[in-house]
Amino acid sequence: MRITVFPGCELDCVAGYWTVPESLSLVS
Repeated sequence: MRITVFPGCELDCVAGYWTVPESLSLVS
């Protein structure tokens, strides 16, 4: 399931765990 936090920022919830897209890993 993909949740849009804000335009251009999405998080994927897989098996109850939140995974951070590679695009966000560059920011964090």
